[in-house]
Amino acid sequence: MGGLPEQRILDLSENKINSLSTRFFKIKQLVKPNSELNLNKRDSNTTREWAQINTDAPNNSIRVIRLLALAANLDLTEAYNQDLINTILMRAWKDLIRVGLLTAKPIDGGIQVYQLNFNNTSLSIPLKVWVCPVTNRLLPKTFKGITPYIPRHSKIKELVDKKEKYLCRHEEIEIFIPSPGEPRFKREAEQWLQSNETIQRLRKENLWSDISSDVIRGVNTIVTEEHSAQLSSTYLKEYEKRFKEGEINILNCSTTMEMGVDIGGISSVAMSNVPPHPANYLQRTGRAGRSRESTATAFTLCKDNPHEQMVFNNTLWAFNTQISPPYITLESDRIVQRHINAYLLASYLPELLAENESALTLNSGFFFFNWKDTRFKDIEALVKFSIKAALDPDADSHKIKNNLLVNEINELLQFNFESESDLYKNLYCNLFESSPAYIFIEKLQHLIQIDRKSEYRQSIQHKIDTIRKASSLEGISLTQIIQKSILDLVKAQSYLVNRVARRIEEYHTFSDSKSSYLSKLIFDIRSIVCGYLLSDLARHNFLPRYGFPSGLVEFDIYSLYAENSDKSDSKKKNSANTVDVSLSSRIDNLSTHASKPVRDIAIAIREYAPGNEIAVDGLVYQSAGLELSRYYSTGGNDAQIINLFARCKNCGAMDVYPSSKHIACSNCGTTIRNGSPENQNSLSHEEDTLKKLNHDVVTYVEPMGFRVDYYTAPHNSIEHQSFVPVEDPKIQAKGSLHPLISPNIGSFRTDEDGLVFHQSSGIYGHGYFICLGCGRAESSRFDRLKNYDNWNDQRTNFLKHLPMKPISKGHISKEELKAGACDPEEKGFLVQNLFIGAQDRTNVFEMYLKDPKTDQFLNKEEDKVIILTYAVKSVDIDLGDFSYAA
Repeated sequence: MGGLPEQRILDLSENKINSLSTRFFKIKQLVKPNSELNLNKRDSNTTREWAQINTDAPNNSIRVIRLLALAANLDLTEAYNQDLINTILMRAWKDLIRVGLLTAKPIDGGIQVYQLNFNNTSLSIPLKVWVCPVTNRLLPKTFKGITPYIPRHSKIKELVDKKEKYLCRHEEIEIFIPSPGEPRFKREAEQWLQSNETIQRLRKENLWSDISSDVIRGVNTIVTEEHSAQLSSTYLKEYEKRFKEGEINILNCSTTMEMGVDIGGISSVAMSNVPPHPANYLQRTGRAGRSRESTATAFTLCKDNPHEQMVFNNTLWAFNTQISPPYITLESDRIVQRHINAYLLASYLPELLAENESALTLNSGFFFFNWKDTRFKDIEALVKFSIKAALDPDADSHKIKNNLLVNEINELLQFNFESESDLYKNLYCNLFESSPAYIFIEKLQHLIQIDRKSEYRQSIQHKIDTIRKASSLEGISLTQIIQKSILDLVKAQSYLVNRVARRIEEYHTFSDSKSSYLSKLIFDIRSIVCGYLLSDLARHNFLPRYGFPSGLVEFDIYSLYAENSDKSDSKKKNSANTVDVSLSSRIDNLSTHASKPVRDIAIAIREYAPGNEIAVDGLVYQSAGLELSRYYSTGGNDAQIINLFARCKNCGAMDVYPSSKHIACSNCGTTIRNGSPENQNSLSHEEDTLKKLNHDVVTYVEPMGFRVDYYTAPHNSIEHQSFVPVEDPKIQAKGSLHPLISPNIGSFRTDEDGLVFHQSSGIYGHGYFICLGCGRAESSRFDRLKNYDNWNDQRTNFLKHLPMKPISKGHISKEELKAGACDPEEKGFLVQNLFIGAQDRTNVFEMYLKDPKTDQFLNKEEDKVIILTYAVKSVDIDLGDFSYAA
């Protein structure tokens, strides 16, 4: 029926709807005629009543009604004709339901809704087409030969008199059938196109396009999908299946396809860069030609760096290079400690498991929160119960201080709860101490305290001694090792508990409203508690990672527009989210979490940086800001943690410092900052220069994640994408320098606790304006010291921004929000000009190279190629793991 496809009333997901159009369409649904619904503004955009005549303005009725009237020569202003058409439409409604074209959906708010069954659609070749006299387009179908593009506001009675003007002429088009066994298919198709009189006539009338001819010629159609760790295992499996079956003929992959996925029938492999090792190259190129292909090709783009240019000049590199056998090093405290942690966890988990239950089935919700049920409605009930328990008037408001273990942990992690609400404090403590993880910590503490001669302790001691034999931890006491295990575990638990407690606290602020944001918060909490336990423990450095990155942060793509898609699939929302532990599942995928893209923070701060557009499974999402560990709520200056990264100009040492009034170099004691950090945006040029004292100082915030604007829909246009420049990390190793094999070419040093600082300075290199009330951020276009007036103008405009998520009770639509809702009085304390940064403490190897002829250090830009080439060849580490500093 006319108009229905335009309304997108199809039983498809939001993602599939987007794949059919260049615009983002919301899923829509139908209700029966005369339902007399009283829909709010948002629901009225997605719910339509089945067509009936607009009795107030009958000539302005929808297209299908005007077509019926014009075909039957009916005057729509007459009541009899109105009743007749309404009867026809009601009969059509019943017939569409009877034959299964319209299918009922789950009742939404007590209303039965319907959508067109997309599974019943099919494609056919039209043998007869119609030429529209209004648009001069070919139409595959018409109603009684009348174009559907009749004038919208004209009276039907007047159109009847001019009916001939809207009648389409029809054309019959032959079907091209190539000769059996014809090897020159395209040549025969071209001859057919040139000799067909109907097609030549249609071409002269601009009715037959080159695209139509390409279809006849059999020009190959490209169907491509993304296959990367940014997607959930569900999508990865679906795309692999479709690729095997030929529905997809190009798969755009990351290293997810390098190993462990068996797909035959690949004819070509194209790589956008040279893999780091010959084994990687052979593994990737070997994906092609495994089946019955007569030929297989591999294409590799070589970048302008020493490694890839070497391969370009020696294409047999992968075949001629001797591959070193893998080896295990026991010289890293961290690696050995994580294996000890794994043993301790393995000795505790059997106490938690029911009969015939495997540790592989455990999720983080059970281990860290003691939440066994993970259906959406169960999580919602647990959230409400947690709020009720935390608000209980009999609850101890000083629970954190009174709980010695929690207090000790928070002091160890330098958590400050003084500025937190009583609700958050009680939520944090209740969640923390009610979990199996908390009991595990108590058991580890008991292990430290019990008699060293006890049989239990000696048994544990023996097993740990076996693991750490001939390693860097061999001489460390058992007490120190257990204390480190406790610290590693509580870091992971505190991180997850904080994230859940923050969302529960936020949920409470909306609990007396019908805000759709409540569903988003439950979705977030559920995504945390449904996480695969062993992956989460590896993410947070408690268990061995086996090469997977740590310090991962999410890009939250969930918005108001995704909520409708979730609601339409109530079965998925309320089904128990058990962890898929089959051999084909991607439980080792640490780069996606609860269908949210996840990156190592070193990559995330540039790839997910505010303003960037990120493509995920065919849709483009714009990063609007940060997820902060805390948000300002009252204007105090003690909420979000802001730190400084500084390089001392006196000794060159780099370190991270708290944002305090006076900062001295941790290495030589030289004053780096001498002034107040508060109200940093109103400092004069002279004051700002004085504070930095000519030192390299970066004031930064470390995000817990990145997120889209809750009120903004994704799209699928990639015409105007922006990217934040990549910045090399700043690396610091402390300790004594040792000469290389030949002292005249340089020296080196190593540090088990070296500093690696990653920084994002925005698109223009001047940092970001960041709202500490909602997290919204944008790149600063001007340098504050060199162009203060323009910098201040941009900041003044940013003060009036709309919050990127609801920030107060009740649902606030974008139309209802007032400028400056985050900071109504525009005092400015919420907005600061900061950089985005992250520090990592890890094993660092530093090497200083000299020119043996001049005895001068290689510290110029033109020396970079020599430095990196020597580093890669001498220590056999991937080029991507190196940073160069002049």
